[in-house]
Amino acid sequence: AKVSPMKKLLKVLAIAGALAVAGVFALRLASPEIRVENRSAMPIAELVVRLPSSRVSFGPVQPGTDSGIYYSARQAEGQYAYVMRFEGGETVEGACGEVIPSDFAKRLRLVVSSPDDVECREDDKVF
Repeated sequence: AKVSPMKKLLKVLAIAGALAVAGVFALRLASPEIRVENRSAMPIAELVVRLPSSRVSFGPVQPGTDSGIYYSARQAEGQYAYVMRFEGGETVEGACGEVIPSDFAKRLRLVVSSPDDVECREDDKVF
């Protein structure tokens, strides 16, 4: 039985689509991520995390919610330095963790219980 050109095209498109989805998933898995968990009663208006070679900026994070941003693994050595501004105007600054060049799949979580209680948790790498 002869396969029609339309069926061949659909197969090729299906395989290309599956490979694209797999590639996006692999990229997300390999990219390092910073997450902020707001366990406090106060909304976080803005959070900026400075890495040695770049920075990431979070918008508002409401109480009881979390937010995450992936960043480039191409970094110089150093620390994560953060500036957090709460809706009431209070600002908290700090530094924690260790940034290593090509630190793939790393997960840093900033757990905010109050403006005076910010905990940094560096999770094990996925691979």
